[in-house]
Amino acid sequence: PFFDSLCTVRLTGAQIQGLLDRCAAMPTTDPPGGFLQISNISVVYRDGKAEGAKIGGAPIEPSRVYVAACSHFLLSGGDGLKEFTEGSETRDWGVSLQELMRRELIRPAIDIPAVGSRIRRADLPAPSKAA
Repeated sequence: PFFDSLCTVRLTGAQIQGLLDRCAAMPTTDPPGGFLQISNISVVYRDGKAEGAKIGGAPIEPSRVYVAACSHFLLSGGDGLKEFTEGSETRDWGVSLQELMRRELIRPAIDIPAVGSRIRRADLPAPSKAA
């Protein structure tokens, strides 16, 4: 819904863990900003901490450097997610998020992850499955 562009940033596993911990600590009602949506990461949020986080099915390595895609808004620390500003080798690709969505929506098959396969809040009731 925002006029924004695709960016990439290099983050260490420790920075990603900090980002996930920050999101886990956000209030579950009336959060201070948008809830960070993730892809290729699975994590359990419990009691304000991110547990068992994996990238591509493998545990996050604190010293390893990962490339993360995000919006320019997040890259500038939007929604209080300052970890994005602490990364290195940032790049704005100049492609709008609207264009990326358009490209994806015209594909013949879209892979939609199952509910609870990326982010699970262990301290809240499980979401109901959509019919």
